[in-house]
Amino acid sequence: MRKVLHHIKKAKTGGYQVQFIVKGKSYSGFAMKRKDAIVIRDQMEKKLAPLMQPSGYRKTPQPNKESMVPGTDRPMPAGITLHTGNRHGYKEYYIQVNWVDYRGKHRTKAFYACRESTYTKTKMKQTYSRAYQFRRAYEKAKREGKIKDFDHTQFNLKRG
Repeated sequence: MRKVLHHIKKAKTGGYQVQFIVKGKSYSGFAMKRKDAIVIRDQMEKKLAPLMQPSGYRKTPQPNKESMVPGTDRPMPAGITLHTGNRHGYKEYYIQVNWVDYRGKHRTKAFYACRESTYTKTKMKQTYSRAYQFRRAYEKAKREGKIKDFDHTQFNLKRG
């Protein structure tokens, strides 16, 4: 149900101001009586309706694709998904694992695989293996009630 005074404010000087902001531009009107302000608002809504429609600059979300385990025809287990992203003009692959910490906060851990130019099935399988080990360790800690002792940093890559 629409509010009666939607887009209508009482002016400090008396009367009512009607205001719409569409794509950064302000459209307004003024009336001394509330009934007149409602009429102005309804007329402005009809006039501005084409401008308020999405202009196509926003991308609609893509439907979720079922991630497959690299090198197989099996779907990935629950909580593990394959993602691609663009960074500095390069397409990158990474596997993301969802988990919940001991405070109940939902978290994700991403395991970087490679760029599109260096993509190999072996790299993807190794990355999936690390992500799967993380998820298994998390589920084991959760099952045993030791989620507070679960150290997610042990799955970080060692550099050097």
